Amino acid sequence: MPQQPRLDLLGPQRLAQQRITHQIDLPHRHLARAGVDLASVEDLYQQRSGLAGLSGDNDLRRVAERDASGDPTARRALDVYCHRIRKYVGAYHAVLGRLDAITFTAGVGEHSALVRERSLAGLEPLGIAVDPDRNDAGDPARVVSPDGSRVAVCVVPTDEERAIAEEVAKLVGGASARR
Repeated sequence: MPQQPRLDLLGPQRLAQQRITHQIDLPHRHLARAGVDLASVEDLYQQRSGLAGLSGDNDLRRVAERDASGDPTARRALDVYCHRIRKYVGAYHAVLGRLDAITFTAGVGEHSALVRERSLAGLEPLGIAVDPDRNDAGDPARVVSPDGSRVAVCVVPTDEERAIAEEVAKLVGGASARR
């Protein structure tokens, strides 16, 4: 996925690891020979690529607003973003042989009906569909696929703070029991 400010497939962490082990791969050697500072390349990978590099903005809500107003740069960024999700869904379907459910969660997954709709468009032959009415409104946790779909498309709210608190409580409770 094109992350908000970062690339996904080039792996900026890989560049940092290569700098530590002094194993710079061919593209990075070419950049170094051209006089490009590898710290600048790492900054480019980490801060000015991905969605931000495609659209000039790392907030998908603003990119969607610009797309709706006819901005072709925002349209291209949103198309790439949704295409990558569709590609991963198809790849997982192929590897697993079937899918029971697709879950959208976190900021974009929970709050962008547009991304859910466009990301899964064209996957109907795989049993994947989005019901427009369910997708646009409903409880925070809901199924947005039509009744009878082979694959359930779900929206699941994220509560990371609660999950962390519960795990800490288990650890602390277990530590108390061992004393």
